[in-house]
Amino acid sequence: KRDLLLLHSGGGVMTPASVKDFSARLAGSGIAAGAIASRFIGNLCGYPNSIGFDMGGTSTDVSLAWNGESRITKDWYIEFGYPIRFPSIEVLTIGAGGGSLAWQDEGGSLRNGPQSAGAFPGPACYKNGNRIATNTDANVVLGRLGTSLAGGKITLDPALAAEAVQETVAEPFGMELHQAAEAIIAVANANMGNAVRLLSISRGYDPRDFALVAFGGAGALHGAAVAKELSIPTVIVPPNPGVTSALGCLLVDVQHDFSESFMADASTVSPAEMQAAFVLMEKQAVERLGHEGVAQEDMALQRTVEMMYQGQWRSLAVSAPARIESICPLIEAFHNEHEREFNYRREDAPVSIFRIAVKAIGIVPKAEIPRHGVLPHVPEPLGRRGVWFDGVSHDAAVYERDQLSAGAAFAGPAIVEQFDSTTVVPPGMSATVDGFLNILIVTKG
Repeated sequence: KRDLLLLHSGGGVMTPASVKDFSARLAGSGIAAGAIASRFIGNLCGYPNSIGFDMGGTSTDVSLAWNGESRITKDWYIEFGYPIRFPSIEVLTIGAGGGSLAWQDEGGSLRNGPQSAGAFPGPACYKNGNRIATNTDANVVLGRLGTSLAGGKITLDPALAAEAVQETVAEPFGMELHQAAEAIIAVANANMGNAVRLLSISRGYDPRDFALVAFGGAGALHGAAVAKELSIPTVIVPPNPGVTSALGCLLVDVQHDFSESFMADASTVSPAEMQAAFVLMEKQAVERLGHEGVAQEDMALQRTVEMMYQGQWRSLAVSAPARIESICPLIEAFHNEHEREFNYRREDAPVSIFRIAVKAIGIVPKAEIPRHGVLPHVPEPLGRRGVWFDGVSHDAAVYERDQLSAGAAFAGPAIVEQFDSTTVVPPGMSATVDGFLNILIVTKG
């Protein structure tokens, strides 16, 4: 028996008593759970730089971990424009999912989403009356999805999927059926690829230095194609992609964030003054953790300082030591972080300190992932079917995920089916199952 803890958007949990004071932190907690799980899986597989790619029925959530830590944003806006000014795991959400609708804009171009068929009526192949093509319908036409989902609980009608793709895209654009289905998927992948670019390239990160963790009900369907478009060399598909976000809730500590303005010129500020401000804030942090029932030996405190070049409006956070004896290391760390994010530094420019912050962590027991013995082998497929890639129908091997043990290795084109997701391994790519039963896809042949 354990006390109830609630996840918040900063990547930690807190007690119901704290929720009364910080209820706004619960907004965005669901997508934060996916980002936490993605970061954990990346670290587990030896990829401290990872991009979370959580694609569901109506949206795709993209997150990023660098050196094993999630990227944090100081504030973000919920759907209808209200700001949440608490440190939160940075997640970029776009309207691209399995139910996203294909449509033609006023200029005659093919679009995909953000409108969605939702769970009901759902894609045309769900047989609930929708006649507009979705990403799911396109994947059925291409053979990437079979005739059922969720272990046979949801049956799919390929004829209705083909009819929707034909009427929505093939006829208006003068395309053949499979060409139209691939066009639908290509637009969806381009949209999701742009989301990854916004969270990586535009933040100063090179996607080639990352692994893509593909999860959610549809993430593994599209992950390899999106990774290839961005030259990401490795895709990691967790054992249970559809419920990976839930795993994130089991991997967190009690966490609270404290910050206060500390406006000063970095060249003249007193280290003793900054140290005193940190000590006072840390006293509050320890008291808060104590109220949460965290024992002293399970507490950890992390300091950060937000800095900027004078005249700038956007600050960058750098880690600060437990004892501030000189500001020079902080200034150098800021120059380095500015160069990483914006590709330039100004050694001669005056630096301003904007804010100091303390993250208070109460370490709690976490889920442990069992490791299996790896025995390299080539698994026997359960069957084969025609799957379309780049205008050509390929004879693809079909595997059942539950039958793939650690050490299994196979080449694309291949389809891996399971209760909560389907994994696509395109031609020219290869896949292996690691000791934690993740599928690792190498995107370069």
